Formats: sequence, structure tokens, C-alpha cells
Amino acid sequence: MARKSIATLKVEMAALEAQISEAEERAAVKVGKLAAAEGLLDLNISDAEWRTLFKEFAGRFQKRTSDKTQEGAVGQASSAAA
Repeated sequence: MARKSIATLKVEMAALEAQISEAEERAAVKVGKLAAAEGLLDLNISDAEWRTLFKEFAGRFQKRTSDKTQEGAVGQASSAAA
């Protein structure tokens, strides 16, 4: 297997970083549009309060995802034991 040069890897990394940036921008626009549609832009909430709210919101769904992942692992272990 041929190894890639450092320069080639840096070019590929820059392209991936650009893709990540574009994906983040699309996600930000989507969340912003949803917030606007629900009237959240009219609320008098500081950036610090928004960050706290978003962290709580993310934690709520990360916990749900974590619980589902653990349930799947338990189910797989049970199936393997049978």
C-alpha cells in the first residue's frame, strides 16, 4: 500500500475541514430557522443563557442516545448468550 505524502494529507485535511464547516453552517441555518419559526428570536435571553439552555437540551438527547446504545449492547449480549 502506497503511503501518502504529508502535503497530500494536508490538502485532504483542508478539504475535509471545509466540508465540516459547510455542514456546520447548514445545521446552524436550520436551527436558526426553526427557532425563528417558534418565536424564540423575540425572547430576551442572553448568549450565556442560550448556551446553558442548549447544553441542557443536548444533554437530554445525548442521554437518550446513550441509553439506546446501552440497550442495544445488552440486547446483543443476550442474543449471543442464547
